[in-house]
Amino acid sequence: MKKALILFLILLLLGGLAFGAYYFLWTAENFSAWGAAAMEKGNYETAADRYEVAVDLEPSNIDYVLALLNAHVSDGNFTKAERTLVKAIRVAPSTRLYCELSTLYVKQDKILDAQLMLDAITDPAVRAEIDSLRPVAPVFDPASGEYEQEVLWTVNVSGGTLYYSTDGSFPSTHSEPY
Repeated sequence: MKKALILFLILLLLGGLAFGAYYFLWTAENFSAWGAAAMEKGNYETAADRYEVAVDLEPSNIDYVLALLNAHVSDGNFTKAERTLVKAIRVAPSTRLYCELSTLYVKQDKILDAQLMLDAITDPAVRAEIDSLRPVAPVFDPASGEYEQEVLWTVNVSGGTLYYSTDGSFPSTHSEPY
């Protein structure tokens, strides 16, 4: 009977220690701190693993999502970075997340994907905020169309850089700036 009681107390103590370690160490804040430490050492894959757990524990925490995004981008894994943002937008859509995803698309020269994603925003508040951030569309003179003679074009752009193509392809950040 004494041996059973001692064994029970040892198991209870070990169980308590395991629960305490889980309860106090297995937190999003700790995993985020471990991710930050890995980032400082340049170990981006480990950082992404730690931030992934932090995001799983607190999916609506935008700071953890952005830290995970940064780890994936630093590791050169743009596909996982995109998935991270798309998943976060499904959980808690925000202007910041849409802007980050748009920026990520532009970095990859996926301008059309960025445009399509921004056009598909359904939340009216986020859409209004995104629309207020968009630059004014350039004004072409003369208007677009087909001309039988050579035409001198002028383009009025208010801020930013305008990229264009003359071969009918979709312009990118690698295209000629105006």
